[in-house]
Amino acid sequence: MEPLLLTIDQTEEGQVLQVPASLNRYLIPFQKEGIKFLYECLSRKSGAILGDEMGCGKTVQIIGLLCALFNKTGTKKDLQDIPICNGEIVGENIDEWKETLSISPWHPVMIVVPPSILEVWERAFDEFSHFSVSMYSGTIEKRTEAIKSVLYGKSDILLVPKSAFQGEDHYSKLEKVRWKLVIIDEFHNFKNYKAKLSIHLRQLKELHQPLILGMTGTPMQNNYTELWNVVDLAQTNYLGTREDFIRDIDRPLLRGRQKGVNPAAKKKSEAIGVHLREMLSKMMIKRTKQEVFPGDQIPQKTEMVVFCDLSPLQKEVYMQVLELPEFDLVKHGSRPCDCGINQDFFRQFRKLSCKAEQLEYYRRNKSLIKNQSQCCKRLLQARKTAEAQVKGSPAYINYIKTREFAKVSLSSVVSRLPGGGYDRTESIMDDHFSLSGKLRELARLLKKYYTERGKVLLFAHSTQTLDLIQNWLRSQPIFVYLRMDGSTATGLRQGIADDFNRDPENFLFLLSTKAMGQGLTLNSANRVILFDVDWNPSWEIQAQDRAHRIGQTRDVEVVRLISKGTIEEMIYLRQIYKMHLKKDALEDKKNDDSHEAPRVFRGVQGDKHMKGELFGTENLFRFKENGSFLD
Repeated sequence: MEPLLLTIDQTEEGQVLQVPASLNRYLIPFQKEGIKFLYECLSRKSGAILGDEMGCGKTVQIIGLLCALFNKTGTKKDLQDIPICNGEIVGENIDEWKETLSISPWHPVMIVVPPSILEVWERAFDEFSHFSVSMYSGTIEKRTEAIKSVLYGKSDILLVPKSAFQGEDHYSKLEKVRWKLVIIDEFHNFKNYKAKLSIHLRQLKELHQPLILGMTGTPMQNNYTELWNVVDLAQTNYLGTREDFIRDIDRPLLRGRQKGVNPAAKKKSEAIGVHLREMLSKMMIKRTKQEVFPGDQIPQKTEMVVFCDLSPLQKEVYMQVLELPEFDLVKHGSRPCDCGINQDFFRQFRKLSCKAEQLEYYRRNKSLIKNQSQCCKRLLQARKTAEAQVKGSPAYINYIKTREFAKVSLSSVVSRLPGGGYDRTESIMDDHFSLSGKLRELARLLKKYYTERGKVLLFAHSTQTLDLIQNWLRSQPIFVYLRMDGSTATGLRQGIADDFNRDPENFLFLLSTKAMGQGLTLNSANRVILFDVDWNPSWEIQAQDRAHRIGQTRDVEVVRLISKGTIEEMIYLRQIYKMHLKKDALEDKKNDDSHEAPRVFRGVQGDKHMKGELFGTENLFRFKENGSFLD
């Protein structure tokens, strides 16, 4: 096998950049194409985004690119030990000193990754290359030594947990290094324009002008402005300023997605979508597993949604909760408060004789109106029990609030709860499953998968939900299970994942969606259950792709459990809306209309005047007792 050439001519440093044959032999053609694309972006001083779907081998593509940039040979000669000179972390003569060494012009490189996959990255470098890699973790002394090691050329790369890049103290140390290249895994975590992650990355770019490479299978998650932010972090002003983007791209695309949109707005939206996709294709490469793998190389993935009926007890509790005064204020919080505080405004409003005058009066004086969320809701939120005020502990206050809420929401059904009280015990609670429509369906699925000799990943957002399921599993000794969530020590996580993959007796893996839904390879499982619904559909896409990825040998079945006619179903409908937005922005349309996402919702995201059937708190807290919102 020959090396993969990225340049034919020598660079300014007299080198021909190439991925060594020792790694190139493992690369699939589309991965070679990805490495070339990223290098072309870097060679014209542009940032880039590697947007391949989860499971397509983004990590090995980045390692291949770095091998070429650092002129690695693929042999142990790459690990030449360079002694650290004495001096401070930032020394005045460091640039002159480094010029005497054969260090790559791309040195130093920082890779920011989720804390849960630090060891995954370290293992990948050991497997595919001969890099000297330092990790910014552990004690103060170890972190300081890691920075020195990279700064003075002893290490090629510094792996930094996302949490450290986010924290002010750690960032103040990291920004002292003149980074040439910053690579960010799970780049979608930087989607929030106002978050510390985005602020720090922009500050770093302003200080040292490093090039940015982002890695994410979900470059757009909730809305177009999040897409703008990750693109802007990679290449400043590539899509214009944020204000320009919202005016010229975001709003027209959203209005064009509306059901029943007029032909002119639809045509304008489609033209803007084409232009956006053309722009993105020059700095982002995105492939799906279906596009790059033949049918016999990666098994099929089927997705199924199971709408679960609430049990009679659940319906009674749900309706009682929605009728509480607090929930009424949440539902109608945007309405003018009717406690009398707005009476002067409306007295003048009613005196006006025509609608035009009333509209003009409203426009000029709407800031005087106090809605319910500004007025009476605050009074209700300020109430605390005397017991909680005396005790003072935040945890105790939260417990008291939860218990007080249970008293008002469960008062009519408390005698029918297991144990006949408000407090849940840590005993084996088989009886809880009979009270929940969704838990009954879960029990049915697990028994079915067990007889089929499947292995199951079960994702839930709440650790309390995992606790409840785990307590039930104690009464089901045939199900051998493991559990991992955000409280699991980072150093133990990979070992637990390896144990699940290796041991065929491990039938079920309980996982928290956000903490464990990214970075891990769990392809020994062929069944994925998404127990609850998240506002961000990308979390669930990442979770199911822990199983459906390179190395999977069986077809994967994904099941979503959704409580019918409740807030969960409404969140799921919003997920569908967001996926349609994503398709408009990132997926090339074919010649026919069959590949276009249907326009099924009247609501427009972010427009308070066009909430339709989807947006706003009133829609969110609708309850359809005997059916689905899709009926």
